Amino acid sequence: MRTVITTENAPAPAAPLSQGIRKGPVLQVSGQLPLDPATGAVVGTTVAEQTAQTLRNVTSALKAAGACLEDVVMLRVYLTDPAHLPELNEAYAAAVGGPFPTRTTVYMRQPRPSVGSGARRMSSRASMWKACQGRRLRDQPILVAWS
Repeated sequence: MRTVITTENAPAPAAPLSQGIRKGPVLQVSGQLPLDPATGAVVGTTVAEQTAQTLRNVTSALKAAGACLEDVVMLRVYLTDPAHLPELNEAYAAAVGGPFPTRTTVYMRQPRPSVGSGARRMSSRASMWKACQGRRLRDQPILVAWS
C-alpha cells in the first residue's frame, strides 16, 4: 500500500504528480522549486534567495512526511550556469548546516525561458533538489528521494 504525501506549505505540483509517496520504508518526494506555496510566484531574483526558498519548500515536504532536513544524507541540485555555484554554496551552507549531506550538482540548459536568466539569475525550474535520506521511523529504514 502506498501513502500520498501532501502539504500546503510547499508549492502544489504543476504536472500530474504527487508531492510525495511513501510505500513501506521508502519515501519519494518530488522536486522542489523556489516558488511561494500560496501564490506560485518565483521567490527571489538571486541564486541565494531562490536556494533559500527551495530549501524551505524541501523542508516543508520533509515535515509533511515526518522527516526533517537534518535527516537528509544526499542532495542533488540543478543549475543553469556553473558561475552560480559559489552563491549557491554559500546559501546552501547557511540553510543546511553541518554536518553536510553528500551532494551532486548537475548543470543543465534552462528549460523554461519565461522564468528568466542572466549571469546572476538561476532558473526556478533549474533549482530542483534531489535528496536521499536514511532514517528509522517506526523501526523501519526510510529512504527519501527528490526527483
